[in-house]
Formats: sequence, structure tokens, C-alpha cells
Amino acid sequence: MAIQFKATKEEEERLAGLGAKLHKIKKSLSPYMTPRDSEKIDNLLRDFEKKEEKFQKEDRKLTLAVIGRVKAGKSSFLNELIFQGKDVLPHAFRPKTATLTKIEYDEEPHLSIEYYTPKEWAELEKLAKEDDNGREDVETAKELIEDVKKSGLLPAPYLEKGMEEIPLPDESSMESVLNEYVGANGKVTPLVKSVILCIRRPELEGMSIVDTPGTNDPIISRTQTTKKFLAQCDVVFFLTTGDQALDAEDVDLLKAQLPGQGVGEIILLDSKFDGALLDASYDYDSLEEAYEKEKEKFTACAEKTFGHYADEESEAGHMERAALMRSCMKPLFLSSLMHRMAQKEESQYSEEERHVFENLDEANGDMTPEMVAKIGDMAPIEKAFRNVIAHKDEKLAKSLQTMIPAFQENIRNVIHGMAEKAHQDLIILENKDKNDLAKQKKAMEDQILKVRGDVGDQFSQTLADLEHAKIAVVGELHSISAKWGSLQDKTGTEEHVGHRRVSDSTWWKFWTWGSSHVETYTYTTSYKYVDASDALENLRRFAAEAQQQADEKMEDGMDLGQMKNRLLRAIVSNLDAGSADFNPDHMRLIVQETLNRIELPVFQVSIESAADEIASSFTGEVRDAGDRDSLKRLLGRSLDELVKALINQVSEEVQKFRSQMMDLQDSFVDTLLEGVNKEFDEISRQMADKEKSIESLKAYEGLLKRFEREI
Repeated sequence: MAIQFKATKEEEERLAGLGAKLHKIKKSLSPYMTPRDSEKIDNLLRDFEKKEEKFQKEDRKLTLAVIGRVKAGKSSFLNELIFQGKDVLPHAFRPKTATLTKIEYDEEPHLSIEYYTPKEWAELEKLAKEDDNGREDVETAKELIEDVKKSGLLPAPYLEKGMEEIPLPDESSMESVLNEYVGANGKVTPLVKSVILCIRRPELEGMSIVDTPGTNDPIISRTQTTKKFLAQCDVVFFLTTGDQALDAEDVDLLKAQLPGQGVGEIILLDSKFDGALLDASYDYDSLEEAYEKEKEKFTACAEKTFGHYADEESEAGHMERAALMRSCMKPLFLSSLMHRMAQKEESQYSEEERHVFENLDEANGDMTPEMVAKIGDMAPIEKAFRNVIAHKDEKLAKSLQTMIPAFQENIRNVIHGMAEKAHQDLIILENKDKNDLAKQKKAMEDQILKVRGDVGDQFSQTLADLEHAKIAVVGELHSISAKWGSLQDKTGTEEHVGHRRVSDSTWWKFWTWGSSHVETYTYTTSYKYVDASDALENLRRFAAEAQQQADEKMEDGMDLGQMKNRLLRAIVSNLDAGSADFNPDHMRLIVQETLNRIELPVFQVSIESAADEIASSFTGEVRDAGDRDSLKRLLGRSLDELVKALINQVSEEVQKFRSQMMDLQDSFVDTLLEGVNKEFDEISRQMADKEKSIESLKAYEGLLKRFEREI
């Protein structure tokens, strides 16, 4: 299904028109612009191009994630949904144990490989030496290490590469390359951490497909990468199969993969519904009845299962997760095999397709091509997918509708300032000679020197605001740290196999006396654990929230725009507008240009060191009570240290800003005087050929006013 964002395309055309207009403005103004004005237009163009590039690369793609166990039918489903039934994604394209895969469009098809780092591989080797006791992370580590030994590969050369790009000359060679690097028996597969498959398929333009790994990933950083990708997703298709639908492993897989934020919608899909019908067909009087009743039964199961988990998440205060759990309560149904069969005549069925048809017919003798079409009907899924596309289209269009007016206003403001400046220069040239110019310059210098005291008062207010903003930031950091500083114990279950000796003796059969046999039985135990990946997730969320709140508190506390306006009013209102030699409007422009150099401090939050410490000490499920407490303490200590580091950074940045403001306070008058000198030097040069300069400024001002109206 090709992606078409109609509303977004209309807004993009408006945006492109605005960019073209800005280039036209630059070309038209070039003969008249001063270097400073030219720089202003260039800055606008750079800002425009950055925003446009970011939107196209990061925001515009529809991101679709597919979650499901191995053999859940992910490749078949994607081939039917995205590629109109063509086997673009070969069935051999199976990620080994937990390889994260993204599939995107590119004019130059290639496979981008990310290998484990040497440190991660060392952690795997360490994990593989532990007793598994049913732990999937340990079993996975053992499997990967053993596979590398069997292959005879030396890991070091691959681990040191970090990233590698493998060309895919044509689709016919794609399967063999994929098998080598990510196939179930690929030689290099065990060393691959994640892949991005880029193919030249128009169906993928504007789309990114994330094929996610399973739960219990032994490498925490990979779990975080998965959650990062999922946080960008517009929709997640969660595939489960009829014979194993919604068992504990399915639910655990879904809950483990959810990032807790970002995912727009989850669509639960029984992806091999023909299998469920085959198992149940003898329980009903007709295949039609089996079709309806099995759908009802599965829906009731989904409502009960995910309704329960939604309530749990709500009680824990995780409203985003609760909403996602509830979105799983209305499942859809599909047989990709039947969907493909529905496109054929019966005589064209493959051996596998004929076999499935006959098996479903066996119970009641009522399997027909019409039932094939019904079981393989993708219309509800395509409708759900179109709704996702429409929602994304609406969201993107609204984003552009907000971006475009803001950028238009920015352009207008810059051009208006340039027009005002040109007008003031024109007034001077038309009404003054060099002697008058010298007098006006002297008058402006005298006026500036008079307001030195008032300028100092305004800077004092700004420095007081700065201190209040710092206190607000520090308080918010402590609050955020408390929010993400705890880990909740979880409960897991394990199934064990036991053996017991059972007597075969009966009192009336003397020959059985003393005989016995060994019986095997299973039993389940529960255990408490904390998840190491949750600790890293808490660090990530702390960093994101701390970054946002620190910036917001600083902006709110300082209100840079208001501060600049206060300074401007303090200066301009104290100037003697009655002086014949003084032009307050000209002075205001010079003051504004000086004030525009002031920018608030920017804070950076890095969790790399703290994350490395946790990842190197803990992995997967941490069950031992002492280890659980150690991980909780380590998370708390890591956040405390991050808060301290951030507070130090805030203090340093605020001190730098304070010093800059005090320096500016001390030099503000001198800076204004320097601006006056530059302005009047430029006007003096224009007076060398006064008539020509006046003519040029009139043309320049006219163009600027016209463009201001047209933007």
C-alpha cells in the first residue's frame, strides 16, 4: 500500500513556495544589500533549509513496527500489506535471536550493519558462563557465543568495525546477502546487533518499517535502541498466531517492547487465522460458524486480557501504556496465505495452498473460494492502516501549518527591520550633509552617555531574574530525579520439571511388591525481579524531562524578550527626542541590533557514563534480593550524581551568562557607540555619491516593503 499524504503535500508545496520566494528575495535585493543585511537573509535561508531537511528526514516518514514471535508470519504479512503480495521480504529474512531490523527506501539499495561493540561482546561472553536456570538471556548469550565458535569467525575484526554498509546491486541478490548477515544460519549473523535494509521500492517511500526483536534481549543497549525506535512509531502491528494466541509469552513480549510513550496505536492481529479455524473446525457445524465463533472467542480473550493489563497500568499511573493496552482489545484477523489464494483460481493453488484448502474442507465439506476470500480478507486491516496514514497526514499537515506562519513572521520581521534601517538612512541622506551628519553622530553619542545609569538598573533586574530562574531549575531537577529514581519489583514465573518415584505395588499381587517407576511432572514457581532495562529507561526519561524542564524554567524565569524590551524602553524613553540633531528611530534600530546578540544559556544532559555503569553491572532480569537492592541503589546514586552534575552545569552556565551580562552592562554604552560609528561611517561612504545612494536606497526600501507585504 503506497503512502500518500495529500494534506501534507499541499502544505509542503506552500513551504517550498516560501523557500523559493526567499531565494527570489535574496536575488532581487543583492544589488542593494549591505554585508550585514546579506548575512540576515543568509541566516533565514540556512534556518529554512535546516527545518525543511529535518522534516523530510525525521518527521515525514510513517513508521510502522511489527512485533511478534518467530514464525508469527511477519514477513508474509508485510509482503501482503506493503508489497501487494510480492515476496520482497523473503521468508529466510529471520533475525537471529533478537536482531533489530529497519526497512526503508533508498535509491541505492544497501544493507547497513551495526555490529556489537567489543564491550557488549565481552558482556555476552560473561553472561554465557552463568547457569541459565531457564533464563532466556543466558540461553541467548550461550547460543550466540557457540554459533560464533562453530562458524570459525574471529569476532574482533567485526566488533571493531562498528558499522558496515553492504551494497545490494539487485533484488535477486538480496536474499543471499541477507542470509549471510541476518539469516537463521548466516555466518556473520551472531555478531550483528541491528540492520537497516534499504531497497529501491516505491511502496516504501515515506515509510520506515521496524521489525523488532523478541523479549529478554541480553544486550541492554539494544533494548534501549528498540524502545527508541518504537517511541517514534505511528502504529505497531502486534502479530499473534491462532494456535498460541495471547498466551503469557505473547503478552510479555508486547509489554516488554512498549516504550511507554510515543507509540500512536497498537493493532492486535491474529496473523494465521486459518490455523485457528483448522484446530476448531470439528467443534462446529460449519466453517462459517467456526469463523464467527472463533473471532468472538478471540475478541473476548483480548478484551479480558488487555482490559486487565490496562487497569493495572492505569492504577500505576501509566496512562499512555493503559491506552495502548486498550487499543489491543479490538483485534483483527488475517490469513496471509488465504489472501494470496484469493487472488488465484483453484487450479493455480500451490501444493501448500491446496493442502490447507483440503484440510479446512475436511470437517464439514463446505470450504469454498468465497470462504478463502473471507478468511484472507485484508480490507479491515487496510482500512485501519489507511486511518493511521490519515492521522499521520493530519498531524504532519498541522505541524507545517504551524511552522509556515511562524517562519513567514520571522521573514517579515527581518525584512521590516531592514526596511526601517533603509528608511532612516534615506532620511539622513536626503536631509543632511556631512557637517549635519557629524553633529547628529555627536548628538547620539551624547544621548547614549546620558542613559548609562538607567541601563545599569535594567541589567540589575535581569541578573535578579537570572537567580530566580536558577533556583527554579534546580528545584525542578530534584523533583524529576525523585520521579524516576525508583524501580518497581515485578513478578515472573518459571516452569520446572521434577521427577518422583511412584510405587507399582499392590497387596494382592505379590510379584509387584517393591516395584516402582519414575514419573516426570511439571510445576511452576514465581519469583520477584527488577529489569535492568527499566533502570536505563528511567535514566533516559530523566534526561529527556530534565533537558526540557531546565530550558523551559530558564526561558520562563528570564523572559528574554521582555528583558530586551525593558532595556530598549529605558534607553529610548530617556533620549531627548526634541533635539534637532537627534533621530530616536535611528537610535532604536541600533539598540535593537545590539540587544539581539543576547542569548540564554543552553544545557546538555548526558547519561552515557551512568548508563554504562548500570549496563556493565546488571543485565536482564535481576532476581537475587541483594542484587535487586544493589540495582535500585545504583539507579538512585546515578540520578543523584546526574542531578549534581546538572546543577553544577547550571551554576557554571548561569555564572557565564551573568559574567556576559555584567560585561555587556559595562560595555553596553561602548557597544552602542561602536554601532553608531559603524552606521555613520557607512552613511558617510554613501554621501560620496549622494544622488546615486538616494536613488539606490529608495529602490531598496521599495523592494523591501513590497516583499514584506507579499510574504
